[in-house]
Amino acid sequence: MKHEIEKIKDLAHKFNVILSGQQKLYGGMILICTIFAAFMETLGISAILPIIEGLMTPEGLENKWYLRPFVSIFHIQETQTLILVVCGEVIILYVVKNMYFIFHTWLVRKYTYKIKRELGSVVMQSYMKRGYIFFVNKHLNTDCRHCHRFRDQIKNTA
Repeated sequence: MKHEIEKIKDLAHKFNVILSGQQKLYGGMILICTIFAAFMETLGISAILPIIEGLMTPEGLENKWYLRPFVSIFHIQETQTLILVVCGEVIILYVVKNMYFIFHTWLVRKYTYKIKRELGSVVMQSYMKRGYIFFVNKHLNTDCRHCHRFRDQIKNTA
């Protein structure tokens, strides 16, 4: 348990160093949107239970809190109509939920690609500022000394 906490602290420190303030704020917004998406998913799953309950005991639907406003506004008396109202509510909920998930997916991908692009630019600029001696001393050819083995493994498995 203590080891996992250390990993989380290390990861949080890396995020703090690497990301800018605007990127952290955007990431916090995505975290809040993700929590709301989890709430919407839970609500979508729990919305199926009233349909099952209405099909099993249709007489008790008129007294449910989520149907009282519809019963009083539209003066619904028949149980079949109440079941249709519940189905309509669930359909509307699922449409809204799925539209939100489309937005959430777009937002997360936009954030991910933006971070990749900005970090890639920062890394490239830092390499471009280095002198020739840095690359000579770094021995970049030794970093890829096992690349041919990986290539051969791929050839043998194909």
